[in-house]
Amino acid sequence: MNKVFYQNNVHRVSAKVLLDANNLSETQIINILEISHIPSVFLEVISNVPISVSGVQVDTKIDHINFEASDSFKQSMLKSGFDFCVSNLVPNNAGRTYFLPLVNYKDFMELIRLILVHNNQYYVNSNYKVDDFLYLHGRSNYLFPTFQKIWSFAVNYDNDRLYANVLDSIANRFKQLIISFDECSFYCFENRGNDSLGYAIYYFDSFVSQLASIFGNLANTINNFYCINEDSRRVDLRLSTNKGKEFLEKLKEKDPTFYQKLKDTDFQTFLKLIIKPLRNDIEHNNIPQGVNSKTAVSMILSESTWKILQSMIHKYPQECFLDPYHFDSEIYISIYPVLKFLMIFGRKYINYVLSGFNLHWKFQDMGEPSEERNFHSEPNPVGKECENSLYFTTYWLLIKGKEQGGV
Repeated sequence: MNKVFYQNNVHRVSAKVLLDANNLSETQIINILEISHIPSVFLEVISNVPISVSGVQVDTKIDHINFEASDSFKQSMLKSGFDFCVSNLVPNNAGRTYFLPLVNYKDFMELIRLILVHNNQYYVNSNYKVDDFLYLHGRSNYLFPTFQKIWSFAVNYDNDRLYANVLDSIANRFKQLIISFDECSFYCFENRGNDSLGYAIYYFDSFVSQLASIFGNLANTINNFYCINEDSRRVDLRLSTNKGKEFLEKLKEKDPTFYQKLKDTDFQTFLKLIIKPLRNDIEHNNIPQGVNSKTAVSMILSESTWKILQSMIHKYPQECFLDPYHFDSEIYISIYPVLKFLMIFGRKYINYVLSGFNLHWKFQDMGEPSEERNFHSEPNPVGKECENSLYFTTYWLLIKGKEQGGV
């Protein structure tokens, strides 16, 4: 579909890129040009108008192309050999793979990130390369910032080994979630045959399982933190189950504010989706089945899964990239938009739960001044630039009550 996704770590990542400089900011143009300085990347950059950055002329090829966000223009660009045509006139595709090479700035940065990560190239910026451990650790801290504070308190002020163990499990699952998301994304775009389809389904299966398991681990973390049940099998965050109702009622006695937060209808709907029917579909009903085509790597969803997805799409149309009216005798749907949807809302609600812990309930002798002295919220070992760097920037929802999010 797009030759740039056929690369592997033996070859340089080569791409022909058209910049619609009239509809990109100076900062965005600088960031795109900066990618070309990465040793494993070669971008043939062509601009439709002369580019100047802070008054300084930039030496790029010029081709006076009148950019349009249309299917006919897309076809003409494909015939001209362009891998990416970057313009903010293009809406946020976030998974509409069939619209390549036309992408907006955010999608372009995300796609390049996926290619490089797949090729084991981990750069914070063009001059700063890290290994996979620092990439996964740094990206975990970026995606789930609240976790580090809870982890710090567990290590420094708690002797409960079970509590520390379940937090360690969450930290490991975060990394597995990131690997699954990155790899599934790449293979959805690679789209070159049955191998791509098989890998996409493999990593999608892993992603859903890890995401559902994280919420199970969060339930166990709440259980150990608030000392609710001795039996860890009697925990559940879903109000739709008897076990969940009983568990959350006990939490209500100890932290009514946290209980009210977990009762949130949207959160409960998301939990219902990922634990059952979606994970149940994958692990017990032999779904997803793969369908490969020239436009997208697709799968078949069960009707019950689609109905819950559909309800969330209608409620959050700006954050979802699926057609809410899509329906057939069998529901064929592109994998990547579902994956992106799950990551956006999964990240949102993981942080939503983590931010609900009342640390002073467990550490009652820890006053706020002492807390500030003992917890230093360093963003991650690769520095403050992570939020704006190639590898740590993507499209995210705001976390409720916080100005967390992406650009």
